[in-house]
Amino acid sequence: MNPRELRQHRAAAIAFHNAYAEYLKAGPEGDPRLRARVVELMPAAHMALARAGVEPYMHPPRALGGPVISGLPNLAFAHEAAFSLGTDDSIRMVRDSLQLAAAKLEDRAVEEERRRRNPLYWIDRGLRMLLGVPAYIISLFFPHLSFRDVDSSAFGAPLRLLSAASSALAIFWIGRQAKWW
Repeated sequence: MNPRELRQHRAAAIAFHNAYAEYLKAGPEGDPRLRARVVELMPAAHMALARAGVEPYMHPPRALGGPVISGLPNLAFAHEAAFSLGTDDSIRMVRDSLQLAAAKLEDRAVEEERRRRNPLYWIDRGLRMLLGVPAYIISLFFPHLSFRDVDSSAFGAPLRLLSAASSALAIFWIGRQAKWW
């Protein structure tokens, strides 16, 4: 995922966090427009949590039992239930998860920017693109075969030679275009 997309997910998590805090500040009989805004921002924030690998969840009280509640859509308004899991706990879980996701997404964006400044990253991307074409074409003709099946078959050696030849041609062409030879 590129840094721009990671930062968009981070912004979605922060926007939801801020709208959620405003909604909570208004109290139980607050403005219904604030709750509607929270619901409106929820899908993007839920996707941001998924991209960050953060899944908020809460176990039910031992005395009551019941299923584990997980996911932002299920926990965001859990404090409104008649027998809630604990108002402070569910609210804190949602807010902490959003803050954690925002921090993780920013870290990943910075790391991705650092990786993309390395020229070897782009060489690797280019070679993977060139070498992936023969594999893609073969997978279209034989979708049910795995790499191991193809490699161990009679076609394995010729396909490896074809891949090596296409790689050599790609490297030669790139060298000619860059006027290295």
